[in-house]
Amino acid sequence: MKKILVNANKNNIKVAILYKEKLHSLYIENISSKQINHIYIAKIKYISLSLEAFFIDYGKKKIGFLPFKKIYKKIFNLKKINIKNKKFLNNILNKNFLVQIVKEQNKHKRAVLTTFIKFFGIYLILILNKPNIKKISKKIKGIERKRLKKKLYSLKIPNDVGIILRTSSYKVSFKTLNFDFNYQLRKLKLIQNKSFIKKKNNNSLIDSKNYIFVSIFRYYLTYNINKIVIDNKNFFNNFIKFIIYYKKNKFIKNIKYFQKSTFIFNYYKINLQINSIYKKNVKLFSGGSLTIDSTEALTVIDVNSSHYNKSYNIESTAFHINFNSIFEIVYQLRLRNLEGIIVIDFINMSNIINIKKIENTFYKIIKEDLSKIQLGKISKFGLLELSRKKFNFFE
Repeated sequence: MKKILVNANKNNIKVAILYKEKLHSLYIENISSKQINHIYIAKIKYISLSLEAFFIDYGKKKIGFLPFKKIYKKIFNLKKINIKNKKFLNNILNKNFLVQIVKEQNKHKRAVLTTFIKFFGIYLILILNKPNIKKISKKIKGIERKRLKKKLYSLKIPNDVGIILRTSSYKVSFKTLNFDFNYQLRKLKLIQNKSFIKKKNNNSLIDSKNYIFVSIFRYYLTYNINKIVIDNKNFFNNFIKFIIYYKKNKFIKNIKYFQKSTFIFNYYKINLQINSIYKKNVKLFSGGSLTIDSTEALTVIDVNSSHYNKSYNIESTAFHINFNSIFEIVYQLRLRNLEGIIVIDFINMSNIINIKKIENTFYKIIKEDLSKIQLGKISKFGLLELSRKKFNFFE
């Protein structure tokens, strides 16, 4: 049985996914400091030729980073970006336009912005200024994919808008799809409206909607969740209103308000599992262990034999510990939602058949991860490199 547990307060929202009463994944949204997906009216502050980017003033003395490749050229009525052309510079330097934050600012880097602005629905994503995008989730295949393709081209999509049908659109009726489409389109047209933009101050925030309700319900639909349990009365009531607005009343019976005095994560006995996310050392059932070290550049996972003594030689010991570690490594990648370059230091093996078994098993299991992952081969030093994109639940 799968459950979604929601712990909500004024500062953050924690969403825990349980499978057979075990913590499957955890997602935390810091409401007070969240900026990703926020939409601003902005102006170009200055240009960097070496970085091929504009630095953008998007309000309250904040400067963001906008690469040339994230600019919709028709905003400036030009076919290409030519910063040596005076006409081009005159066109862009005094013009207000819309940007969206795709990567939040941190201590070392400015926020990354785009002019390709996304609106996230339950069944689809609309992308302003990306008219050439008309896609269906790769997870939908066969006859259903063909059916959705027909539905996609039946929608009245404006010329400057792209669309992606999400995995949750699987077997959804055209009426339901069109309802979500029109709802997102109304929001898009509102911020696009010139009179609306003029009413706003220059370089100001014009849309800060979060998509938490959308994310929870989309995940619920897509991954066969049996129950949603929410510990905040206000959040619960608003979520029910959201479900009713989308005319999905039949799902209300599976959404429960957690009224007990104890902390929701304690009641479902996952608090210890959550705390383990922050531990450097992880014990394996086999007797081996993992050491997980994260730096700004990469994460290193070291596989150790520890107290394992069940095999009769070094090669057998190395293989069994490495093989048993795979399942925990994939679990930890998902649980900690690790991103970037990850290097796994397996115990050295000399048998090519054993090495291939480790690689093939790892590849098979990692495919279940919802993130985009690129996987290498085990090197002669026992190192396996992979690249993982952080899974953004709240989109």
